[in-house]
Amino acid sequence: MANPPADAPGPPLAPGPPLVGGPIVLASRSPRRRALLEMIVPPQRLRTLAPLDPAEESLEGLTTWREIEAGLLRIADAKRDAVLTRIAAGDSAEEAPEEELAGRWSAVIAADTTVIAGPAGGELRDGELTTLGQPPADDWEETVRRWFRRHYIGRTHVTATAVSAAVHAPAGPPSPRNSPGRGCGPVRTAHMVIRTRVTVRADAERHLDRLFAAAEPPGRAGGLAIGGLFGALLVERVDGSLSNVSGLPLREALELLAGLGVDL
Repeated sequence: MANPPADAPGPPLAPGPPLVGGPIVLASRSPRRRALLEMIVPPQRLRTLAPLDPAEESLEGLTTWREIEAGLLRIADAKRDAVLTRIAAGDSAEEAPEEELAGRWSAVIAADTTVIAGPAGGELRDGELTTLGQPPADDWEETVRRWFRRHYIGRTHVTATAVSAAVHAPAGPPSPRNSPGRGCGPVRTAHMVIRTRVTVRADAERHLDRLFAAAEPPGRAGGLAIGGLFGALLVERVDGSLSNVSGLPLREALELLAGLGVDL
């Protein structure tokens, strides 16, 4: 289920279409999100520039849809703005260290994903929700087994991703009102949250050992990899964007960028 953008983009920044052939900067080092973005962005236009500080706001303790989605948007917006600040300071993308991003039209896209489940043995009810982020690396198997038994098996959970994007003009006179940094021209932004409902089979318990024996990467929200054995054996139904479960809703991200004037 797709929610409308929280702040709808306005008309393109003058003068005319800003990003015909310009770079698209992913505000993340996640190889999974980059692989997804490569499906809609030509590789010669894709850049990677992550925030310098990896610390993020915690969603722990949030129990309502409004609180959780607002928190996701704050995290994604913070990633986006951190990278805009790096661009304004003259930093370049990892793939093109000689390229000065601040001197041309470019776009930045950031995302943050969490799994939203009901209480142990319960349904998805506003005010009783719980968020499941990335499991701890040193105890991921035990943590994810516990999540399966408490929140997943025979139940429906939601994967929610906040996507935040910005387009900035080439560097010009400083504009404190529109720009997070003095080295960029005016900036326009938009963001949204996309939800996907995932229902896990009631007999999923018998496949857990097989799932963990495959040693699929644990660094995912909720400890789940829809493209691996989890999706093949344990999922009963997916309602909504499949790529959202992997960390980036592609169709909606494409529409968000297009609304900001990005030509893809």
